[in-house]
Amino acid sequence: SRDMLKSAKRETDNILQNVEEGLLLLTNDLTIGSQYSTSLDTIFNQKHIGNMNIIDIFNDNIRQKENYI
Repeated sequence: SRDMLKSAKRETDNILQNVEEGLLLLTNDLTIGSQYSTSLDTIFNQKHIGNMNIIDIFNDNIRQKENYI
């Protein structure tokens, strides 16, 4: 059973590292789960977004773009 869980975890990690789309799970309060596709680091221009609120990330990106213009 433990070996099956380890195998499933490796498969999930592999999928999330290789999928090119942004894949994530959100809680009811819009917090990003700890497991998400690594492409989101590029999409959101931010690393380690797990357990962060997606609205906060959007607001940070908007502020950065406003300061860039």
